Parts: sequence; C-alpha cells; structure tokens
Amino acid sequence: MADDDKEIQVSPEMLRTFAKNIRELHPNITTARGELAKVNLRAGNFPGGTSFAKLVGLDPSGRATKYDQTLGHLYTAIEQLATGIETIANNYTTTEEMNKHLNEDLGNVMALVAPTLGTSAPPNSNSNPNSDSNNGNQ
Repeated sequence: MADDDKEIQVSPEMLRTFAKNIRELHPNITTARGELAKVNLRAGNFPGGTSFAKLVGLDPSGRATKYDQTLGHLYTAIEQLATGIETIANNYTTTEEMNKHLNEDLGNVMALVAPTLGTSAPPNSNSNPNSDSNNGNQ
C-alpha cells in the first residue's frame, strides 16, 4: 500500500474512468465550434470595416477561423489522450504492474498528444540523472 505522503497509486480502472471523463469534453467543443460557425460579422462595406471583419471573422486568416482550428486540434488531442490512457489501463492487469511502468507510458502518450496542440511534451522524469529510477539499465 502507498504511503499517503510519498506515493500515489493508480489503478487501471481509475485510468479508464479518467479517459471516459476526458471524452465528456467532446460535446462542449463540438457545440463551441457550431456556435462559432454561426458568426455573421457585418462591420460595414468600407476599408476599416472590411479589415475588421477579416481580422475577427471567418476569413481564412481571421481569429474565428484560428479559434475553430484550435478547437479542432483540442478535440483530436483529447481523443488521443483518452485512447492512450485506455491503452495503458488495458496493458496491465494489476495496479502494481501498471504503476511500475506508468511514468514512461504517460510520457509516450504526452509525446503523441503534444504535436497536435503545437507544443512540446513535458520532460520525462526519468531524464534526471540523479533520479533513483534512472540507473542506466533501461
């Protein structure tokens, strides 16, 4: 059993629940994208109005378009993350076995998800040369 001050034990069932909860964000993203598509910006037919409409609206370089694209990337990243977490949960039959490999597996999932969001993955805690878990025998 884990010492409450030092360790967190995660079970495969907890990971499955977490993946399910993450997927519950999908309808919110879909709704936001649908509402964004309804934007009808009528700034006026003059140079400043046209520029404003392009900057803010659904013009290919407009902010609404970029926001919609970002929401699409978020939707995809959520699905990738949930799928990766489910895969981790399904790979291990015991909590002890899973916790032994969880850090590395989550690092692999984050490395998959990060490019979708246009970010880099967080550093893996195994990269610390002073870490007890990094003894060179990987």
